[in-house]
Amino acid sequence: LFFSASQFTSAEFKDVPLSHSNYNDIQFLLDKGVIEDGTTFGVNKIVTRAEVSVMIAKSLGLDGTQRDTIFKDVPKSNKNSGYIQSAVESGIIKGYADGTFKPNAKVTRGHMATFIARAFDLPKGSKTFKDVKEGSTAYEAVSQLAAANITTGYNDGTFKPEDNLTRAHISAFLARAIKYENANEEKESVEEPIIPPKPYIIDLDYLTDEEKELATLINEY
Repeated sequence: LFFSASQFTSAEFKDVPLSHSNYNDIQFLLDKGVIEDGTTFGVNKIVTRAEVSVMIAKSLGLDGTQRDTIFKDVPKSNKNSGYIQSAVESGIIKGYADGTFKPNAKVTRGHMATFIARAFDLPKGSKTFKDVKEGSTAYEAVSQLAAANITTGYNDGTFKPEDNLTRAHISAFLARAIKYENANEEKESVEEPIIPPKPYIIDLDYLTDEEKELATLINEY
């Protein structure tokens, strides 16, 4: 599913010009209500755990109503409490052993891969990157993202799982994940088998032999 820039009617950010490599991805999320309108987007800012939770939760339509959470550092008064709790309840993101969520902690590319793989129905992958070894924490998730063409890694064959994730890059990964899932849903809808209608119920006792034969042929058809 491809959206050209001319299809978007939402406001634009000053720091996301048409020439920006992630322009379409950011506008796609803005149009879908996953990110909020504003003067700037902060494309180069490092995304936090709270921001990732909110973006993924919104993309899935999860409940964002402010409420109590299971974390001592995310009270009900936190504007993101509902989205964070919903993301946790959906198994997308987890907290820490000390009972905290660390909403302001920075997110790495490896973390991002894990969160998106949990949130979306992605295929099993086999592609590997030389800096994501088999058995590593993010190995399976990164392979899934590669299989769904959500990431291709860098030209040098690396994924850089330990690098911090910018707001521009999380937008690109998330937009691709949403489009991948939408495309799959459309494909399944097209391929859904057509169930033939039930045959007409006719009381054959009141028909002539010729009418009975005709009724039988109609039902067989």
